Amino acid sequence: MNTRELIAIAKSKGITIKDLSSITQIKLSTLYHFNRGSNMSKEKEEKLYNTLVFLMDR
Repeated sequence: MNTRELIAIAKSKGITIKDLSSITQIKLSTLYHFNRGSNMSKEKEEKLYNTLVFLMDR
């Protein structure tokens, strides 16, 4: 499962992009652009992916 799919699942469970931004310390605008199809640095995407995997396991 890729990062964008995990964001969609998180959003369906009530986790907003704003919540993800505060948890990961990634700018809100960066996450919005990534969610809309833009690219993000590998480090940020990996950080976001790991956070989403952690949240989905709970």
